[in-house]
Amino acid sequence: MKRNIAYIIFVVFAITTTSCLKIVEFEEKDLKPMMVVNCFLSPDSIPSIDLTYTVSALDDKEYFESVKNAKITFRQGETTYPDFTYITEIDSIVKWNNMGGQTSTKFESGKYKNQTIKIESGKKYNIQIEAEGFETI
Repeated sequence: MKRNIAYIIFVVFAITTTSCLKIVEFEEKDLKPMMVVNCFLSPDSIPSIDLTYTVSALDDKEYFESVKNAKITFRQGETTYPDFTYITEIDSIVKWNNMGGQTSTKFESGKYKNQTIKIESGKKYNIQIEAEGFETI
Protein backbone atom coordinates (compact mmCIF):
# COMPACT_ATOMS: atom_id res chain seq x y z
CA MET A 1 0.00 0.00 0.00
CA LYS A 2 2.81 2.40 0.94
CA ARG A 3 4.54 1.56 -2.30
CA ASN A 4 1.42 2.53 -4.35
CA ILE A 5 1.11 5.87 -2.52
CA ALA A 6 4.81 6.61 -3.06
CA TYR A 7 4.44 5.73 -6.75
CA ILE A 8 1.38 8.02 -7.13
CA ILE A 9 3.19 10.88 -5.38
CA PHE A 10 6.21 10.40 -7.66
CA VAL A 11 4.05 10.42 -10.82
CA VAL A 12 2.17 13.56 -9.72
CA PHE A 13 5.47 15.26 -8.84
CA ALA A 14 7.03 14.30 -12.18
CA ILE A 15 4.04 15.58 -14.16
CA THR A 16 3.82 18.91 -12.32
CA THR A 17 7.54 19.71 -12.40
CA THR A 18 8.25 19.00 -16.06
CA SER A 19 7.26 21.24 -18.93
CA CYS A 20 7.55 21.52 -22.66
CA LEU A 21 9.35 24.26 -24.54
CA LYS A 22 8.75 25.05 -28.17
CA ILE A 23 10.69 27.81 -29.87
CA VAL A 24 8.73 29.55 -32.61
CA GLU A 25 10.93 31.18 -35.24
CA PHE A 26 9.57 34.34 -36.86
CA GLU A 27 10.83 37.47 -38.50
CA GLU A 28 9.64 40.55 -36.64
CA LYS A 29 10.05 42.63 -39.79
CA ASP A 30 7.27 40.53 -41.38
CA LEU A 31 4.74 41.63 -38.75
CA LYS A 32 2.57 44.49 -39.94
CA PRO A 33 0.74 46.71 -37.48
CA MET A 34 -3.05 46.47 -37.59
CA MET A 35 -5.63 49.05 -36.60
CA VAL A 36 -7.57 48.51 -33.40
CA VAL A 37 -10.99 50.14 -33.01
CA ASN A 38 -12.64 50.80 -29.67
CA CYS A 39 -16.07 52.41 -29.96
CA PHE A 40 -18.87 52.37 -27.43
CA LEU A 41 -22.30 53.44 -28.67
CA SER A 42 -24.86 54.52 -26.13
CA PRO A 43 -28.36 55.90 -26.81
CA ASP A 44 -28.63 59.71 -26.83
CA SER A 45 -24.86 60.18 -27.06
CA ILE A 46 -22.43 61.04 -29.84
CA PRO A 47 -20.09 58.32 -31.13
CA SER A 48 -16.50 58.48 -29.94
CA ILE A 49 -14.00 56.22 -31.72
CA ASP A 50 -10.62 55.40 -30.24
CA LEU A 51 -8.33 54.24 -33.06
CA THR A 52 -4.87 52.84 -32.30
CA TYR A 53 -2.58 50.27 -33.86
CA THR A 54 -0.93 47.11 -32.58
CA VAL A 55 2.69 46.93 -31.49
CA SER A 56 5.01 43.97 -31.25
CA ALA A 57 5.22 42.14 -27.94
CA LEU A 58 8.99 42.60 -28.25
CA ASP A 59 8.62 46.39 -28.41
CA ASP A 60 9.05 48.33 -25.19
CA LYS A 61 6.34 50.93 -25.82
CA GLU A 62 4.27 51.81 -22.78
CA TYR A 63 1.16 52.94 -24.66
CA PHE A 64 -0.63 52.47 -27.96
CA GLU A 65 -0.26 55.32 -30.43
CA SER A 66 -3.32 56.80 -32.11
CA VAL A 67 -3.96 56.60 -35.83
CA LYS A 68 -4.44 60.26 -36.79
CA ASN A 69 -4.94 60.12 -40.55
CA ALA A 70 -8.02 57.91 -40.75
CA LYS A 71 -11.09 58.40 -42.89
CA ILE A 72 -14.11 57.14 -40.96
CA THR A 73 -17.43 56.43 -42.66
CA PHE A 74 -20.30 55.91 -40.24
CA ARG A 75 -23.62 54.60 -41.59
CA GLN A 76 -27.09 54.16 -40.21
CA GLY A 77 -29.33 52.61 -42.83
CA GLU A 78 -29.04 54.72 -46.00
CA THR A 79 -27.62 57.74 -44.14
CA THR A 80 -23.84 58.22 -44.24
CA TYR A 81 -21.88 60.43 -41.84
CA PRO A 82 -18.30 60.89 -43.13
CA ASP A 83 -17.30 63.97 -41.11
CA PHE A 84 -15.40 62.57 -38.14
CA THR A 85 -12.66 64.79 -36.76
CA TYR A 86 -9.66 63.77 -34.72
CA ILE A 87 -9.59 65.47 -31.31
CA THR A 88 -6.23 65.40 -29.53
CA GLU A 89 -6.15 64.45 -25.87
CA ILE A 90 -3.23 64.21 -23.45
CA ASP A 91 -3.01 61.11 -21.28
CA SER A 92 -0.41 59.79 -18.87
CA ILE A 93 1.01 56.61 -17.43
CA VAL A 94 2.13 56.52 -13.79
CA LYS A 95 4.66 53.92 -12.65
CA TRP A 96 5.53 53.16 -9.05
CA ASN A 97 9.00 51.93 -8.11
CA ASN A 98 10.10 49.74 -5.20
CA MET A 99 11.05 52.74 -3.08
CA GLY A 100 7.53 54.23 -3.15
CA GLY A 101 8.37 56.89 -5.74
CA GLN A 102 6.60 57.38 -9.01
CA THR A 103 7.33 58.51 -12.53
CA SER A 104 4.78 59.89 -14.94
CA THR A 105 4.93 59.74 -18.73
CA LYS A 106 2.59 61.99 -20.71
CA PHE A 107 1.63 61.11 -24.25
CA GLU A 108 -0.72 62.32 -26.95
CA SER A 109 -3.80 60.27 -27.66
CA GLY A 110 -7.08 61.17 -29.22
CA LYS A 111 -10.48 60.17 -30.44
CA TYR A 112 -12.55 60.65 -33.56
CA LYS A 113 -15.90 62.33 -32.96
CA ASN A 114 -18.84 63.61 -34.98
CA GLN A 115 -21.07 66.06 -33.13
CA THR A 116 -23.91 65.79 -35.69
CA ILE A 117 -24.75 62.16 -34.89
CA LYS A 118 -26.97 61.16 -32.00
CA ILE A 119 -27.16 57.42 -31.39
CA GLU A 120 -30.70 56.05 -31.33
CA SER A 121 -31.76 52.94 -29.44
CA GLY A 122 -32.68 49.94 -31.61
CA LYS A 123 -30.87 51.18 -34.75
CA LYS A 124 -27.99 49.34 -36.48
CA TYR A 125 -24.78 51.20 -37.30
CA ASN A 126 -21.83 50.34 -39.55
CA ILE A 127 -18.34 51.80 -39.34
CA GLN A 128 -15.73 51.66 -42.11
CA ILE A 129 -12.23 52.94 -41.41
CA GLU A 130 -9.44 53.61 -43.91
CA ALA A 131 -5.94 54.83 -43.10
CA GLU A 132 -2.75 54.88 -45.12
CA GLY A 133 -0.47 51.95 -44.27
CA PHE A 134 -3.29 49.82 -42.83
CA GLU A 135 -5.92 47.45 -44.18
CA THR A 136 -9.43 48.89 -44.41
CA ILE A 137 -11.64 47.67 -41.58
